[in-house]
Amino acid sequence: VEISTNELDHYLLENPSTVIYICTIQDSTCRNYESKLIKLIEKKALKDDIVYLNVPEEEKNQFISALEAQELWTSTDGMNNLALKDNRYTFTFDGMQEEGVYSAMKIGSYNVLQLRPDSFDTALNQTYAMEFGTKTVTETVKKQTVEKVVTDYDTIIFTPVKITPTDCFATDGRVYTFTKQLDQ
Repeated sequence: VEISTNELDHYLLENPSTVIYICTIQDSTCRNYESKLIKLIEKKALKDDIVYLNVPEEEKNQFISALEAQELWTSTDGMNNLALKDNRYTFTFDGMQEEGVYSAMKIGSYNVLQLRPDSFDTALNQTYAMEFGTKTVTETVKKQTVEKVVTDYDTIIFTPVKITPTDCFATDGRVYTFTKQLDQ
């Protein structure tokens, strides 16, 4: 079954146990991965159980723009690195590397990133809500120093989510906080 993003809420209300495959139809990398996935779906007889969600290219959002603009993002503990470019991702962890394709879209009020590794094993959850971090800045207003909390566009937080019929909610899994890798 193929649906568009504006049909998602209604479809999930009628089919709450659906597995969703998210892809931008214009992306050749995504389409190449899809051929492998189709073979697996046919082999496992899952054709009626998986929905293909076509995400128009214009729905790429400010989070993906920020992620792709920076060559490398590092987790706050310094143990993990993430790079996203041209709908492909590379995640480095514990001396190992995972690669795959990704899609981004808005579901309910959440900006969601779906990751699909090239192999069937993955260190990451497959779906994350993305949000920018916050930071406190000090300003002088009318000769008084005040602190103000502002959006930190150098920090992006990935929270594992489960997609529901009307929204997303946090689920078990590691929350990653990535910051821009500064040039040495």
